[in-house]
Amino acid sequence: MAAQKSADEAATMSQIEQERRKDEREHLHRDLHPTDQTVVESFLKGSARQNLFGSLTVKREVRGHAETVLGPNARGPVTGLPLLLLPNRAYEFHIEDWRDGQTKPQVDEIVFKF
Repeated sequence: MAAQKSADEAATMSQIEQERRKDEREHLHRDLHPTDQTVVESFLKGSARQNLFGSLTVKREVRGHAETVLGPNARGPVTGLPLLLLPNRAYEFHIEDWRDGQTKPQVDEIVFKF
């Protein structure tokens, strides 16, 4: 009986500790996420053949990754972004080649993961 009571108390304590750690991780994620302080802009660059580029500026140091979304099942790489982004510095990255006569991007969106 005492062994069962001890096991039940240990299980309860373990559950409480797991929930506390989950709360801490969620709080840390919210505090470190670069939400509305991140600035992203896009622009065409080049003379004979243009390319669509983007610029990303974050307000705090973050690790990040980005990819382009070309449709429901098509993703592609974003080139030019380092893994570690330093604060208040504009990082330029390539989104897509711009074909002659093209008037809008083929890329639907860019997904950033910080």
